[in-house]
Amino acid sequence: MRAAAPAAALLAVAAPPLVSAAAAKTLVTYPVAIKVDMEVTQRSIWKGIKPGCFAPQESFDTTYEISLKTHPQGPKSKVKNAVATLLGDNYGTTYAFGAPGGAKQSGKSPGWNLEVAYPAGCGPDPAPPVPAGISAPKCANVSERVAATLIQTSDGKKGDGLLVIQRTPKAALSAKSASIGDSCHRTLHDVDFATIASELDINLRTTFIQIPVPKLHDKLLDLAIVSNPTRSHSFSFSGDCWETRMRPSIGPDPAFTRTPSHPHNAIGQNFTEDGANACLVTGSGRVTITRVGPLKKVTLPG
Repeated sequence: MRAAAPAAALLAVAAPPLVSAAAAKTLVTYPVAIKVDMEVTQRSIWKGIKPGCFAPQESFDTTYEISLKTHPQGPKSKVKNAVATLLGDNYGTTYAFGAPGGAKQSGKSPGWNLEVAYPAGCGPDPAPPVPAGISAPKCANVSERVAATLIQTSDGKKGDGLLVIQRTPKAALSAKSASIGDSCHRTLHDVDFATIASELDINLRTTFIQIPVPKLHDKLLDLAIVSNPTRSHSFSFSGDCWETRMRPSIGPDPAFTRTPSHPHNAIGQNFTEDGANACLVTGSGRVTITRVGPLKKVTLPG
């Protein structure tokens, strides 16, 4: 929980040297542990097989799950901590990297159906061939690390921020993360949030998640001055993939327009039918930030 008094009041009472240093353009840094624990599920249902002279066409029901834990072995987890920075109105952290095996992704799509021939009575011509890349959905298991950082944002109110999460194979950002499989990725949807600064991108070799953190500046400031230097933020999101909402949010997206999406690459007919093209996404978790070392203050030239 946050301290009862506002951060500004705490500064005035508990740490007058930091107040005067901040006024003199002092750069304040300290090491910080960023602990992430969250679960995400996307379910994509495609019923593209319809009666009539249609072929090729398919149906599938893919459930894709993501588990992100920076500390999968608890306190014994070997992690790489971040550094928090406060400089006037500027604030944030470098990336922290979780222990190996903390970023797990997997999916299943039982009951995939593919029709390649026209029904009887649809004419002598053969149906078109199945397009390249269309095969039974098979999701590769992924086991990597969680990379997490806290940054400021111009969205929302002054002092709000973002938790940015990615997966990476080592304790550094990498473009060579494991593939989830083309046949798996093609069945998933892009996710469109109705709340600002919210994002979930499940790509072939990358996973990118952005979570708004209200009053992030206050949280980082509190960690610099209180005797119990831990703050946490719980969050959740849910909805159709084309209208997902974050809770808590830092405001609705004024540019949002609800537009039903499609799987990345599916074949078949998509005319109106209940459940013909459904995609649901849910996620929840907590980020806990803890100062794990002393402050350092450097006075910068005015």
